[in-house]
Amino acid sequence: MQSHTLKVAMKKILLATCLLLAGTYSIAAAKVRDLDVLRLSRPNIEAALAADAARPSPKPYRFGVGIPVRLTPATAGLWQTLSSGQQIWRLQVEAGEARSLSFAFTRFQLPAGAELTVSAPDGSDRHGPYLAQHATAGQLWTPPVTGAAALIELRLPAGAGAGLGLELTQVNYGFRSFDAAEPSTKAASCSIDVACSQGDEWRNEIRSVARILVTGIYACSGTLLNNTARDFKPYFLTANHCYDASGAEAASTVVLWNFQRKKCRGAGDPASGGLGGNNTGNTQTGATMRSSGVFLTPGVPYIINSRPDFALIELSQTPPREFGVYYAGWDRRNLAPVGVTGIHHPEGGEKNISLTSRPTVISDVDSTDDRMLGSFKYFLKLKGWEQGITRSGSSGSGLWNKEHRLVGNLTGGDPGDACPDVDATYYFRFYSAWQFSELPSRNLPQFLDPRNSGVQVLDGADPNSTKPK
Repeated sequence: MQSHTLKVAMKKILLATCLLLAGTYSIAAAKVRDLDVLRLSRPNIEAALAADAARPSPKPYRFGVGIPVRLTPATAGLWQTLSSGQQIWRLQVEAGEARSLSFAFTRFQLPAGAELTVSAPDGSDRHGPYLAQHATAGQLWTPPVTGAAALIELRLPAGAGAGLGLELTQVNYGFRSFDAAEPSTKAASCSIDVACSQGDEWRNEIRSVARILVTGIYACSGTLLNNTARDFKPYFLTANHCYDASGAEAASTVVLWNFQRKKCRGAGDPASGGLGGNNTGNTQTGATMRSSGVFLTPGVPYIINSRPDFALIELSQTPPREFGVYYAGWDRRNLAPVGVTGIHHPEGGEKNISLTSRPTVISDVDSTDDRMLGSFKYFLKLKGWEQGITRSGSSGSGLWNKEHRLVGNLTGGDPGDACPDVDATYYFRFYSAWQFSELPSRNLPQFLDPRNSGVQVLDGADPNSTKPK
């Protein structure tokens, strides 16, 4: 990473005393001061993309680069004490040509009544307030703020300085936009917004799909799933390759619901329609890895079939009622459905739908040498889409059969430039994920079938429905 410089802009130069005591900050001596500005240089985007290119597939969609920093309210930013005794800490971050900025507080400990928000400097594109209970594994990762400048603001009630532990360790420099996802011209011409008529039969399932951001720099897709207890625990299925093997990166998950067009765009017209709903507000942060496939054979080079590509995370908060989410049903039978539908966020952009009436095939990945590992048949293979596309960023998104039950999650394929896609696309089978038991303490059944019912199919459920369960 390139070095960055810290420049302080002040109208008044006054002394502020912040004592580091037993791992917490005491700000009783803080004085009124103006805003500090952290100015960051452009990171080496080309090197990051080159490193990604050298990684084995599958891989998530990169939209940003993380810039390491190490800042606390004792070392940067400015404090203001109001006449009420309330204290406010502010830090503005600016980064040249960034399309977005987000923040990783890998130490996030707030006293009761304290609130942290991030926004554009003018107060728009605001996320939060984040409270003590929003921490996951002692961390907080924020959604992106659009543009090259963002404001971090912490508010403490009078006398609430004791117990504050806040450390910013990474600023995420977004170099690709989410408002215009930058797909290729050919891909854009056959993308199908979920607002289009093709989505009319899938309105429930569309509400179960969200875009996720991981470590502030990668984008994937995933699906909220129902479980046999029907208790609306927020279990969310995505791809294993969106995270590191340890599962620790799940704490960095930022979920963005309802990022979709409110009107159907015409073919090849990416500007029409307009985003629907309060997309910037439909966010939540934090998750815990519950189940995943991590299986690498010692001494054997990386082969896609040696790594079961599913991950079940539990979101740190239940999605609020106003987000209108749906918990999708699933089918774990050993079948290859005829006619399937995918719902996803290609290249991190607005939610799309893809459809085909063709049969799927239980398969390994073509051109993969399985002689040392044998044949696993982990995947459902599609020979392209009849309508729509999938792209990087669609990774982890669900595949549904005609009965509206999820049967797989997207691993990857070779999208090419055809419109619609005609090349092979691979979804990790839900059947395979259910059967996988390399790590018995992290297998799917204990979470998705907590009643040990043994059912093979489960319908979806709407938490806002007034019908009895």
